[in-house]
Amino acid sequence: MKYLLFSLFMISTNVWSTSCKVLEIEWYKTYTKVLNVSWDTETFTCPSFESKVAQAFYDLHHMDFKSNSDGFKPDFWNYVKTHIKNVKYNKECTALAMGGNGVITFCPAFAKDSREDRASTIIHETRHSDLGAPRHVTCVGGHYSGKNGACDETFHNGALEGSGFNADIYFYGWALARKDNTLSKSVMRGHIRGILPDRFNKIKTQEIKKWRNQ
Repeated sequence: MKYLLFSLFMISTNVWSTSCKVLEIEWYKTYTKVLNVSWDTETFTCPSFESKVAQAFYDLHHMDFKSNSDGFKPDFWNYVKTHIKNVKYNKECTALAMGGNGVITFCPAFAKDSREDRASTIIHETRHSDLGAPRHVTCVGGHYSGKNGACDETFHNGALEGSGFNADIYFYGWALARKDNTLSKSVMRGHIRGILPDRFNKIKTQEIKKWRNQ
């Protein structure tokens, strides 16, 4: 489950967005079909909950990266469509979204979050359906000390390992490296600062410093 991040950067200052028509085409042509969206999708308007979800999928779908020194670059859309077989909506849940067993369930708060964190949340929840990924654990310190399921056990320094909060950092690390980025880098940096160090039980001081200075 993706917990709400209380941050000064919760609301995106990013003025760029994809046109409603483009989002509508992708929503019906691709996202509702590939991901089996299971709520009423008969109408599509902007702004709406559906358009916020569509924008998040679109951002992941159309991100391209330069390969790193090992010749690797992520494909976030392929990661999502490989692991997610059903997308639901639950108007009663209070988190941003919940994920596991090939399902992502969005909550009302998802639409109120920043565009940047909506994309990150999808990667976070997809990680929970990734075979072998560990579950969140109880926090042993920081702002969420004693809260069950609110932390990852170990910080993996930007690698797609561990649980969902590691997946957030993995997404933000790659997204920040893009030069032609329509996502707000200041907002993404703000979300990183909101996650570190409170969401990881085992994290090195130099790692916190490195990521907070992105």
